[in-house]
Amino acid sequence: MVLEARTMRSAEWQKYRDFRLKALRENPDRFDKLYEEEKDLPDKFWKETIAEADKMERFWLFFAWDTDLGPESMPIGMISALKSPNAKTSHIVTISGPFVSVKEGGRGVERKMISYMLSKLSNDNTIKKLRCFIKIDDPEKLALYQQEGFKIIGEMEQEFKLKSGGYMNEYILEKIVS
Repeated sequence: MVLEARTMRSAEWQKYRDFRLKALRENPDRFDKLYEEEKDLPDKFWKETIAEADKMERFWLFFAWDTDLGPESMPIGMISALKSPNAKTSHIVTISGPFVSVKEGGRGVERKMISYMLSKLSNDNTIKKLRCFIKIDDPEKLALYQQEGFKIIGEMEQEFKLKSGGYMNEYILEKIVS
């Protein structure tokens, strides 16, 4: 596998939509939205999301691609980051993910995506703090972020409603970058 991490080109918005919807269907307990909430969103939503990510000012969205699969392949992973829109907290960026296709698990894609995102965010000197939320049942992802210098600062109880109806706790992790 030759892994390429990059933004998605505007013309590829359908790949983003299809990958996101597939991820929501296959792993409903890994996202804060449900498939049912996003499946009928208009094409305009998906196009605008890709266009906003292209600016890399307040929202970042990167995808992992296995280039061995050719130019028409679907992404195998995604990670996003969002800068706070408020003046007093505009120095804080929250990272979501990464999410990697089930069949791609265990190949180091998550680690590469986190490293790629952190390298891109390091180019913005207005960012002073990074934050992420990790589900308590995901020790592998927790370890990846901790290896990058993130620290657990708290645990939110019953933070995430599972599709089964139960609840899951999440850790809050932060990293001061300068």
